[in-house]
Amino acid sequence: MNEDQIRENSGQIQEDIQAERRKKRWQRRRSWTRARSSGVSVLVLGGLLLLTALFLLVFPRSTVSALENRTLTPFPKFSFAGWFDGEFTSGVTDHYDDTVPYRDSFQTMSNRFKRMFGLHPGKNAEDVSNTPADPEDSAADAETPADAAQTDPAAPADAAASANTAPSGPMVPAEAEVPPLPDYSDATGRVALTFDDGPSGPNSEVLLAMLAERDVKATFFLCGYRIEECPAELCKKLAEPGHELAMHGYSHTSFKEMSSGGIQDELSKTKELIQKNAGVTPTLVRPPYGAMNDDSYEALRQAGYPVIIWDVDTEDWRNSDPEDVANTVFEQVQDGSIILMHDMHQSSVDAAALIIDQLKSEGYVFLTVSELAQSMGVTLAPGERYRSIEPPEDESAAEESSADESAEE
Repeated sequence: MNEDQIRENSGQIQEDIQAERRKKRWQRRRSWTRARSSGVSVLVLGGLLLLTALFLLVFPRSTVSALENRTLTPFPKFSFAGWFDGEFTSGVTDHYDDTVPYRDSFQTMSNRFKRMFGLHPGKNAEDVSNTPADPEDSAADAETPADAAQTDPAAPADAAASANTAPSGPMVPAEAEVPPLPDYSDATGRVALTFDDGPSGPNSEVLLAMLAERDVKATFFLCGYRIEECPAELCKKLAEPGHELAMHGYSHTSFKEMSSGGIQDELSKTKELIQKNAGVTPTLVRPPYGAMNDDSYEALRQAGYPVIIWDVDTEDWRNSDPEDVANTVFEQVQDGSIILMHDMHQSSVDAAALIIDQLKSEGYVFLTVSELAQSMGVTLAPGERYRSIEPPEDESAAEESSADESAEE
């Protein structure tokens, strides 16, 4: 073998060695890329599983209920506040009532996590018992007027006597004396305009001014914690023109997710806040999201509160076009309708003004919910649900009969 052949063989060997090295480097790089991709995939999958687990822990009942009742619909404008607070549910069914702003969302999330750890919203661990309080025990622990008469010499002499006439059983809100209403028999229709999730500070002031300008009374379903966040005199301003103040829970938590004792606690706190700030006693309840089950209906029946829902949902919480919102009402409104709106946005105030102007021009009159029931001759019963207010069947049948007789004459 000559020298040239030796060089050629050596060069070939060197090329083979370099090629083998490049091949090994490429294989190592490929293996590392695959491992890195697999690791990223595992992390992403783990994150998705963790988010799914957290979602099911926080929203087990509301999500399953919405799926069972086919109320889940695409949410047009995604926001974390809307996702966490159930804005993706439809306003068409009884399982959805309304939406709340961001601060409501964090309040609701906080309450849900508290319930996960056995805590009731708004209470400390040492104040909470997992078993609802026995009404008989609570009644036994409460000081009666007779006890006060025995322990306090300055108590009125008739305190003990009044104790003997105290009603037994569930606490029922005292009925306020309702003045007689004008005769609205010639009106095209009678409707109740209702606003949820208030008070909302400056927006409530603008809404009140608009209603006063049009001489219209409405019903405000207030959240307890929002009353605490707003100036104390705002509630009084809401009540002074003759508007009706009612309850929308304290923390805007679904009643379906709460025990009977939790519902009673929410309503008790909200009622006290309205009495303290506005000087009136609320007698009506609208459950957050309109969500109710048999247990929550029974809880409200025992508490003595009618359940006010709606038959016209403006969906003003997601539609900021006042004309679209108003047209929704014009397409659905009828005599006895309860119209759902929200005390949150300027667009809702503008829409309400359009609704009032148009319906008034057509001969409709606007009443509070209690006035609407009184006008229809309906007594609102505790624990009963009202989507609208319709006259009793026997009375309406009698009116139709008398109308037919008059036509024949």
